[in-house]
Amino acid sequence: SHTQEAELREHFEPCGEFEELSLPTRFSGNCKGFAFISFKSQKALDKALALHGSELKGFKIEVEKAGQHKAAGGKAGGKGKAKGKGKGKGKSEFEVFCNNLSYETTDESLRKYFKDCGEIERMHMPTKVAGKCMGFAWITFRDKESMRKALDKNQEEFEGRRVKVEKSGMHREGDGGKGGDPPAEV
Repeated sequence: SHTQEAELREHFEPCGEFEELSLPTRFSGNCKGFAFISFKSQKALDKALALHGSELKGFKIEVEKAGQHKAAGGKAGGKGKAKGKGKGKGKSEFEVFCNNLSYETTDESLRKYFKDCGEIERMHMPTKVAGKCMGFAWITFRDKESMRKALDKNQEEFEGRRVKVEKSGMHREGDGGKGGDPPAEV
């Protein structure tokens, strides 16, 4: 989360020419942990997608097409988009976003915690290179009732912390995002 725009540019410039680069930051000025890069060509996008799993500043990054993980009730992004340090593809209709997780949280412990809610179809918990949880995860449930049970766990204690659970995409509302579909993004 201390990635600077110049470092991101340097990592992806060998892929091809950018249309645009967006590195959202917190009030502190630190990176939020994801970025969007629009490329001028599909060839450049394909090269960027090949960087999935590469390391940037000691962190394994995820590079995937933007819009693969659409916000709840929203439509997926336009063609030719991709995103770095992103979330992965999910069926967001029954998906929750969890944060304030301990860095010690494991995939197994998180699954066990939400098991009583219902069947988990997919879970994505980004980790640092050392395999440590980055403090947040997305969990997709099979049905609405399971998702509702998970949402009821908001502010419950999990591994010594008050876990925040909300419908996926809700944490983005009102952040002043741009409309329209940029060309090819990473």
